[in-house]
Amino acid sequence: MLLGSSGVFGSAIATALRERGVDPLAPSHAQVDVERSELLLGSLQPRDVVIDACGPFHLRSTALVEVAIKVGVDVIDLSDNLDYALAIYALDDRLRRAGVSVLTSCSAVSAVTAAVVRKSDIENPARVSVCLLPASQETSSPSTAASLLRSLAHRIRVLRDGRLTSVTGWSSSRTFRLPNGRRAVRGYLAESADAVTLPRVWPSLRTVEFMVDTQVTGMNRIISTSLILPSGGRLLERLAPAGLGFARLLGSASGGYVVEVEAADGRVATTALVARRRSYITAAMPATLAAISLARGGSPPPGVVPPDRHCDPDELFAELRKTGIQIDQY
Repeated sequence: MLLGSSGVFGSAIATALRERGVDPLAPSHAQVDVERSELLLGSLQPRDVVIDACGPFHLRSTALVEVAIKVGVDVIDLSDNLDYALAIYALDDRLRRAGVSVLTSCSAVSAVTAAVVRKSDIENPARVSVCLLPASQETSSPSTAASLLRSLAHRIRVLRDGRLTSVTGWSSSRTFRLPNGRRAVRGYLAESADAVTLPRVWPSLRTVEFMVDTQVTGMNRIISTSLILPSGGRLLERLAPAGLGFARLLGSASGGYVVEVEAADGRVATTALVARRRSYITAAMPATLAAISLARGGSPPPGVVPPDRHCDPDELFAELRKTGIQIDQY
């Protein structure tokens, strides 16, 4: 069952599943509301596989997972939200006892990031830095805007010196090098679930940072300038509807995801996943592959499944390349 099938990422998953011979149930929001337990209880059957693409996750409760525990349903979600990840991890013991598996942050954050770390051949990474390059023309929506604004109007948490640290969102930036002599990009600090999901797999991590380049002409500067002003975050929230139209008009059609993995000795392995069109497939593919595996009898361990076990990295990279995602490791 695919929840949120009308959204950008949900519709991409629906298409990818059907292309691979799986036709998901795709109820409307009115039929199955993820925040209404009675609707969920009436819709789910034991051993169902549910893909949850109903963002924005910072506004979500854990109602769906609570019902999954009662019914015996495995859940895959596309959340990139740190608080939601913590809420799911808090249910780990109950999930284990119920024999239920939850693959949280099964998207670019954190499944793709984890796959890149595995493919980097750095066994004990000290730092993972990510830069998201959204295809703003294609993915700008109230949900994606709300996720970004959470990092602008509020204090955020990142992993520094091995612990979650509160900092100001968008307060720092850095460049990321793209392969083959292409221009460097500048990402601005934001919050993501990577800060809590990745250290559970790699305890050696001291730093995890997630950065965003909006890829909208002038938008990075507008945001940075606004945040200098008193109440600048609230001003950006009020201007968000106009900003969405601006992003669709002047944003980039191409997009990507750049991940740097650094070892304790200073070695850095970088991976870039970029595409001229439909780069958002990168975020949709992990859940697609995980759902097919579960539906065909795959048996991940009960509880919260670590992001590096959501899907096989080699299979993920191969499937992404088939869809036109260029993957460079350098």
